[in-house]
Amino acid sequence: MASRLGHPGPASVRPRRYHGAVAFEQDLRAYLEAREHESSSYSTLPRRRIDVPELHRHFLDRLRTMEKSGQRNVVENLFDEWSKKLERFARYIETLPKAIAPVDRHDLLIFARRALDAAIEYPDPDLPLVERLEMQRVAQEFIGGHALALSESYALENRLVRGGYRRRTRLTELGRVFLQLRGKDAVRWLMTNELVQGAGPFDPWHVSRELLQEVMTTRGVTPLIVDRKGIFQYSYDTLTRLAGLGVFYATVDGPEEIILEFHAEPAMREVIEAVLESGPWHTAVRALLDDERAFVLPDASGSATEATTEHTKLVVHE
Repeated sequence: MASRLGHPGPASVRPRRYHGAVAFEQDLRAYLEAREHESSSYSTLPRRRIDVPELHRHFLDRLRTMEKSGQRNVVENLFDEWSKKLERFARYIETLPKAIAPVDRHDLLIFARRALDAAIEYPDPDLPLVERLEMQRVAQEFIGGHALALSESYALENRLVRGGYRRRTRLTELGRVFLQLRGKDAVRWLMTNELVQGAGPFDPWHVSRELLQEVMTTRGVTPLIVDRKGIFQYSYDTLTRLAGLGVFYATVDGPEEIILEFHAEPAMREVIEAVLESGPWHTAVRALLDDERAFVLPDASGSATEATTEHTKLVVHE
């Protein structure tokens, strides 16, 4: 049986039943629209910083203490989950209002450590009850806002935004085109964008040609691995994200609703076929990616900027 990361072990994905849901598209659209309307003056405000390596050391110290108390399984699960979240968690703490989190760099790190303790349910008897409850609230806000954090990371990885922090994040032309599209066109744009930048089957941020071809077969994609020596070749993050876009529907079974298979939605098969066939959509995405590279790397060839946004819109709608 494949785990969420594609390695043998118990499946940990317990999603809702996906049947044409567009939850991820809505979350991503809301995030990009917020960036689009972000005040230019807001980006000039000084940003508080958290020493992420220091927060990571604190995290490891807490895990060592828990291991000594015999919580080995808990430690393994926490390490697997939170080692990938720490930087995002630090960025979340940095953007909290001044009325909630301290401004001073040293005090902010202490605040982040306590909030992390609450998130991993590490007991801190020396912390007063009210402070402990507040740290739990802050941690739950982060955990409950996972969809926003996922949208933010996805947008950055797919160059829909420029910049690594909310206070200086700006929408790119790739993102602006997406905001002007709806329904299947929006999904097709996102999938084409992923495919052009794909780094292979097991890529958590970009869909692969192999995955799209397999999901179009009669049997679909079956993530369960009977042979524990095998490794599932696709990223669960990619599968569940595309299910959230309504590209797939997932067949689930068992009391814990473990995913058994992914199948292409009949109404979306034409979209997948269009994405697999290199054409105007791919041309438009590559042109805007070239524009973005020219922006980020000033010495890059200026010929990329010849493909204007208006031309891209026309190509997309063709």
